[in-house]
Amino acid sequence: MYSLRSLNANIVSAVSEEYRLIALVNLKTHQVTCLKDSRGDWEKDGNTAELNEISEKYMNNQVAVIYQEQYLRTVQPQNIIRKFDEGQAIVSCLYKNNTDEWIMLDITKSQEYSKQNPIVVFTYKKCREIIQQQKEQRQKR
Repeated sequence: MYSLRSLNANIVSAVSEEYRLIALVNLKTHQVTCLKDSRGDWEKDGNTAELNEISEKYMNNQVAVIYQEQYLRTVQPQNIIRKFDEGQAIVSCLYKNNTDEWIMLDITKSQEYSKQNPIVVFTYKKCREIIQQQKEQRQKR
């Protein structure tokens, strides 16, 4: 078993400025523990919630309609586990939110990740700078 409190403190302090939302997700139980939520999108009842419920709520409130199907596919536990089993290190989803900002969701294995303990970390960050850099690089070609 892992120490959720110490893991939370380590993760949040390491990436607190870069990310707007950080959550631990147990892919077996579908429980979500919100570590940081700068906009209040996921916080609920002591910062824990059920993945399907919170993902659908977040998608409906934050994800532009054209990206909603892609977002839901990305956050499905069986999809995440399959991609990790195939050797993928990070499961990502780039989408626009309802205010036309680019957002990157990265899903990575926690330090304690195993088949018996499939705990992952969801991190959300704005990607305006990354998208702008890519546009500039394309224009230079």
